[in-house]
Amino acid sequence: MSRKNRRRSVRFLEFAKVGSMRWIWRSGMLSSARLKAEAFWKSGLAGILLILIFLTIAGYLHYYIPSPGKAVAALAIAAAIMTLRQDMSGLEKFFWMGVLFVFLFIEVRSIDKDRAANDEKFFQASQKQDQSFAVVLKQNQTDFNETISRLDTARRSMDSISGTTQRTLSDISGGHSFCYIEMRTFGGGLPERTAVVALLGKGKDPLSSVDIRIADIDEMYRRMAAKMPMSSESDRHFYFQERIRYTGLFRQLYTFKPEQETKTFNVFLRALNGIFTERLRLRYVNKTWLNAIRVEVSYYDKTMGLALEQVDKGFPVEILKADKDWHAIDHLKRITVPEN
Repeated sequence: MSRKNRRRSVRFLEFAKVGSMRWIWRSGMLSSARLKAEAFWKSGLAGILLILIFLTIAGYLHYYIPSPGKAVAALAIAAAIMTLRQDMSGLEKFFWMGVLFVFLFIEVRSIDKDRAANDEKFFQASQKQDQSFAVVLKQNQTDFNETISRLDTARRSMDSISGTTQRTLSDISGGHSFCYIEMRTFGGGLPERTAVVALLGKGKDPLSSVDIRIADIDEMYRRMAAKMPMSSESDRHFYFQERIRYTGLFRQLYTFKPEQETKTFNVFLRALNGIFTERLRLRYVNKTWLNAIRVEVSYYDKTMGLALEQVDKGFPVEILKADKDWHAIDHLKRITVPEN
């Protein structure tokens, strides 16, 4: 071996020796650090620091309540740390249990807060629906008042005609006759639960220019709750201009098949002699639609009162007792309409 090669061999051995010493030193340092870390993790000081950290987080969440689930996540982390720290003292375990109960309490408050917020949103939405329905009813009342004003003007014009007798006026306008709606069950091959809607009347004089509006209150509320526009199913209109004596007449308007056992209708009718407001309640009993009817009349000669109250035998009276709109006209005077 040449002198040059021997020098290279010596240098390689020196480098290898130095590298081995550095590796041994670093291994010793790493082993020492790992032992110190394990000793610190098992020490009571580490437990105190961890408990303080979690109590700080709990204090923050107590004043700034999070959404549901976040406190449970912190509780799960604390439980995992308890599992990893196996050599805890009894006092430290006591404090860790306290931490867990604090996070559990925060999670319960979070759920209550979230539920209260949802209830408040639902209440506000219900208030908006009630306000919208009140606007619709107010507009309907305004329309009826305008109609009454126009018809009252027409009545005064007829009264001013020279030589017109009261009997002639009654024959033209309808006198104290009135009409109303019934919804009945008939055979004739109609499907089960089908109701036939018909126009009837009472009084000796014929009626003309009869305008009818049938409001399905249940359907109107359903559509308002769903923010849907009104349709012909919830608000039906009919108009008959010809003069007809409706007493003893059953004039069919349409048929429908309700899905509910109980239905609520308000019917608004007007003719040349006045305005008629009907409260119509249906109940399906023994494959038959039973009717409960109240008709309030307001004639243009200032006569007004309750002209018809008709409740079918077997109609559940408890439904009517709970119906505030049904009893809203209890104070009205009962009047009798002559039919001959």
